Amino acid sequence: MCNHTLMGGKLSLYKRKRSNYWQCAAFFGGKNHRVSSKEESLSKAKDVAEDWYLELMGKHKRGELRYGKSFKVAAVQFLREYEIITQGQRNQKYVDMQRLRLEVHVIPFFGEMCLSEITAGKVQEYRIHRHEQALEKYGKPPARSTLHQEIVALRQTLKTAVRHEWLDRLGRVNPAKFQLLQWDGSFTSCGITAQCLYLWPCLCGGTGRRAGFKIPFPLGVRVRVSPEAPTYTKRQ
Repeated sequence: MCNHTLMGGKLSLYKRKRSNYWQCAAFFGGKNHRVSSKEESLSKAKDVAEDWYLELMGKHKRGELRYGKSFKVAAVQFLREYEIITQGQRNQKYVDMQRLRLEVHVIPFFGEMCLSEITAGKVQEYRIHRHEQALEKYGKPPARSTLHQEIVALRQTLKTAVRHEWLDRLGRVNPAKFQLLQWDGSFTSCGITAQCLYLWPCLCGGTGRRAGFKIPFPLGVRVRVSPEAPTYTKRQ
C-alpha cells in the first residue's frame, strides 16, 4: 500500500488494495477521520486532501466536528432488539406501530444527529416540526397521544444507546410541566419567590381585575388569582 504524508505529517494519503482512488486520513479530537479523494492522480488527490484537511481543521476549531454514534444506528439496534425484549408483553400491533413511528417520523428528523446532540431543545424542535408538518399536510396538528407515542419511541431508542454505552445518560425528553397554584393575596402562601415579583403588575394588566385568568412564571409555576384576593392597580 502506497503512503504519502502532507501538512507536516498530519495528513496521510494512501491507496487500498483493489482501489484506484487515493484515500485521505487525518487525526482530530482523539478520532481518525477518513475520506476518499475520488482521484486516481496523485497530484490531484493532494489538492483534494489539503482542501479537506483545512476544512476539517476549521470545523475542529469551531467545535463543529461530531463524535459518536448517530441516532440512526441506535434506532436500528433498538428495532432489532425490541420485538424480542417485549415478546409476550406487548401486542404485535403496538410493536409494529413503534417501528412505523420511528421510520416515518423520528428517524428522518434525528437520524443524522449524534446521540450526544439530542437535547431537550432538539426534542422541542421536533415537536414544533411535527406540528407544522401536520398543519401543512392535514390542516390540523397531530393528536396529543400521537406525539406522545413518538416521544416514547425516541426515549426507548435513547435508552438502548445508554445500555450499549453509546450515550452517557438519558437526558430530558418530556415537556416541562406547570404547577397550578391558588393565590389568595399573599406571595408566601403559594411559595412564589422574589424572582417572580417583577411579573406581578402583569397579573392585574393595569385594569384592577383579579379573577379568571392565569399567568406562566419563569420558575414553572402558574398562579390562579382567587376572587377573595385584594385588588391592586398596576402602579401598586
